[in-house]
Amino acid sequence: MYKIENVSISLLFGLILYVMLEIILHYLSMNKTAKVKRTLPYYAVISIGYFIKDCYKGNSKDIVRGMFIETCNFWNFIVSFVLLIISLVVAFAKPDYLIYLVGFNFWRFYSRNSEIILAFGFDVLNKKPTKTGDYFDKFDRLRLAVVSYFEIYLYSASFYMSLPIGNCESISLGLKSILMSFAIGSLTNVAYAQDILSKHDCCFDFSSDWLQLLPFFQIIATLSLIVLSLTIYISRESSKFKNKKHPWSLL
Repeated sequence: MYKIENVSISLLFGLILYVMLEIILHYLSMNKTAKVKRTLPYYAVISIGYFIKDCYKGNSKDIVRGMFIETCNFWNFIVSFVLLIISLVVAFAKPDYLIYLVGFNFWRFYSRNSEIILAFGFDVLNKKPTKTGDYFDKFDRLRLAVVSYFEIYLYSASFYMSLPIGNCESISLGLKSILMSFAIGSLTNVAYAQDILSKHDCCFDFSSDWLQLLPFFQIIATLSLIVLSLTIYISRESSKFKNKKHPWSLL
């Protein structure tokens, strides 16, 4: 079990490391001709990633803005995949060290879910022309949504893996975490995760009742893509930028 004070320290240092990751990721993704926009940090309370991304979008428009969004989408997927591998290795080799990951994985889970909900939600509900102009057609937006959909499985599994369940063996912990992520993300067996997180010997030294709310955060992010993005984007018009290149074309 994790002690409350250890979790608090992990959350603090995890927050610092996560902010550094977001700054580096978006700095490397931004176009050097764009200026960093200074905004009030109210978005940071909801999502650190969304706030930092909004700053580094700056005054960019059309192609520059579109390429920035695609690049961020690409690298976020890669980062989430790498974090899953790291979490798996730690869970299998040194399960006791997961305490050092729980804070970072929590902020990743919280921030990325919020960012996906805000970004795709605003894009779907916005009636005004977007600042990306005609750079994105419906297929581009669908691709971004699909990539983010699969990314949810990755960082969610990483987070669940850093919440050791009772006295589970490392292999069992890894498999259960991945199964939890797939069960919740596919909306097929949420009760499976609820049953695991409701156990009295689960995760922390204090009541784990609040942990049962976490799967619903993943569910809301998933629904924001499936119900809003993947369905409404079908009606969008095509783009005139047919020959644009983006990071995924390199694979």
